[in-house]
Amino acid sequence: MYQPFLNIEAEVIETEQTIRRIVSIPIEGDIRHFACTKFPIKNEKGELYRIGNITIEVTDQIEAENAARRQAQVIENVTEGVMVVD
Repeated sequence: MYQPFLNIEAEVIETEQTIRRIVSIPIEGDIRHFACTKFPIKNEKGELYRIGNITIEVTDQIEAENAARRQAQVIENVTEGVMVVD
């Protein structure tokens, strides 16, 4: 489960650059999405000595974007009229 996060850390160590990724992992039977930013923290000699991390769960946002995209595709492919009832 944690391997995607460890892969990002390895990339930070290798490149010494900030890395931003959306990571999707299964948790309790659901796929959860996380916006992960990891960045190098250097000492006074300019050497990498820590990795900073900011990770936020963005599952609701990703699901809303996917639903909007599906809705747009349906509307785009409709050959008949569409009636919206409120």
